[in-house]
Amino acid sequence: MFGKNFSDHMFEVQWSKESGWEEPRIAPLHNLSLHPAATSLQYAIELFEGMKAFRGVDGKIRMFRPHHNMKRMRRSAKRAGLPTFDCDEFARCIAKLMCVDRDWVPKSLTSSMYIRPTLISTEPSIGVLPPIKPSSMSLLALSVPISHLEDSPRSPSWPTMSI
Repeated sequence: MFGKNFSDHMFEVQWSKESGWEEPRIAPLHNLSLHPAATSLQYAIELFEGMKAFRGVDGKIRMFRPHHNMKRMRRSAKRAGLPTFDCDEFARCIAKLMCVDRDWVPKSLTSSMYIRPTLISTEPSIGVLPPIKPSSMSLLALSVPISHLEDSPRSPSWPTMSI
């Protein structure tokens, strides 16, 4: 079933209003600890993207248009008044995640690895306030192998990022 079988690791980095972005890290997949009043839960202060990585016939792993995804996600964060990030750095971090979990990337030409970058507010707050600008956020990425419904092999004609 799509989206239930997660790879062993995840990407995560914390942000705070006081100190900005912390050091990003690849960690074993784990549950998050959030205050019940986290504004991502109470006011849906969050956003996500979706992208894919494929294993080519040469065995190399390639992500489909990662910089397009990162730019779109950063633009969404800016529009929502959330902290932005360096797109190139985030793409490199996700490429590193794919290297760490490379055994999870399907070897079939009709399958891929779905990557879900997500930005959530971790600030606890309940109250009638002007538009909330959180003082703490988490940027993370998870991945799951998926099988495509079609049987035809891919023939890429788009920019990719080899890992």
